[in-house]
Amino acid sequence: MDFALKSDIGKLRQLNEDYYGCYFQENNNLSIFVLGDGMGGHNAGEVASKITVESILSSISEFANIKNKRITEKIIKELSQEAITKANDSVLNLARHNPDMEGMGTTVVMAILWGNKACIAHVGDSRAYMVSNKEITQLTQDHSYIEELIKKGSITREQAQTHPDRNMINRAIGVEEVVVVDTKIVKVEESDAIILCSDGLTNLINEEEILNIFLKGKSSEDICEELVKEANRKGGYDNITAITIIKTT
Repeated sequence: MDFALKSDIGKLRQLNEDYYGCYFQENNNLSIFVLGDGMGGHNAGEVASKITVESILSSISEFANIKNKRITEKIIKELSQEAITKANDSVLNLARHNPDMEGMGTTVVMAILWGNKACIAHVGDSRAYMVSNKEITQLTQDHSYIEELIKKGSITREQAQTHPDRNMINRAIGVEEVVVVDTKIVKVEESDAIILCSDGLTNLINEEEILNIFLKGKSSEDICEELVKEANRKGGYDNITAITIIKTT
């Protein structure tokens, strides 16, 4: 597996509220990659994203290290949901005991890989894409006000790119007692790739541009570097984070 993680504060923000991490096991055993985007305009967004990512990594790495563990799609989906629920509880509890952190929250998107499969789980508008056979597919659907408008047919995807409320999310970690997690299982064949990214990237770079950068890249490191550079070239209005995971032999 060839993978890389890259984050940048961007050109306008004073603080990077994105946070990411991974836990890698060789020989096609369980590996996890997680990205959180602290909610802009809220208190301690950087704390919420850090707690969320570290809590999820702790939960799943603990499972990954169990000897002779049973791995099925159902088990991994449940594991993802439980890990995110635990992270949500941690953020809420910290906010309750620290008034200056009241209202903090974060999005989260994660990929658990094993064998030739991956489980994608997310809350919010941080995204996961898959690149396969020189084609790109968005694996997640934004939990956002704009996505609801698109579903209703009120606006087009083209109009959504410049809509004034395009950053308004309707689901996040640390907001409600019960967090609803979307999960999806996908097959990952040799040379396929999964790309996780925050909206600081996807608000500035479209799918076709992400695909072109991927196809020109020589490695996951090159791809992440160029994705971040391109988002900054286009304005860098927000924090920018990209994780690229390429399945190899």
